[in-house]
Amino acid sequence: MAVFFVNTNNTQYTEETINTYLALGAGVFDAQRSQQSYTLEAIINSLTWDFGFRTEFAANDQRTMLDAAYNVLNRSLGSADTLIITDLELNVLADTANAVYRKLAGPWLELLQRADASEDGTAAAILAMEGIPYQFIALPLYLPWQVAWIVGGFAMGNEFVEGVKAVTLSEVSILESSAGASLNVIASTLNTERQQVLRESIQLNVEGEL
Repeated sequence: MAVFFVNTNNTQYTEETINTYLALGAGVFDAQRSQQSYTLEAIINSLTWDFGFRTEFAANDQRTMLDAAYNVLNRSLGSADTLIITDLELNVLADTANAVYRKLAGPWLELLQRADASEDGTAAAILAMEGIPYQFIALPLYLPWQVAWIVGGFAMGNEFVEGVKAVTLSEVSILESSAGASLNVIASTLNTERQQVLRESIQLNVEGEL
């Protein structure tokens, strides 16, 4: 009985400790995402007030607009990974990610609709680009009335989770789940073998709850 009591207490202590670390890790994850989001918004906002960029936009010089966007990314020190500039009809004028978008639609349209309806004209969303989740923020460009949208984002990939791990000293993984499909590890601080173990373990737990 004494051994069982000790084992039970140890098990409870272990579960409480794990839950505490999980809660701490989740808090750090959200805090790091929020902090980088604030930096991203400041970076995009600086572009909207850049005299050279505003002049280039007014002249409809898309090549120079793209160059200006690349310059902003280069100065962001990793806080921004991509910039998309659209007109008010959501036609893409510049895209540093060289994506196939000609006109934003679907979840991108929803993001800009929320920005348009918001009091300050901004909105944020996590959207996938080439299989990687990105934190995106949309801001309007005024000359002096609104003439465009600027959408900036940073990748929540391996570099991002490594940053969270550096603070929490815990392994961090981002997995994708969709109906009728197995889990997919998008970003992780684990090696390939442990990623597979994690994916299978979570998959079994999910299937066991169904």
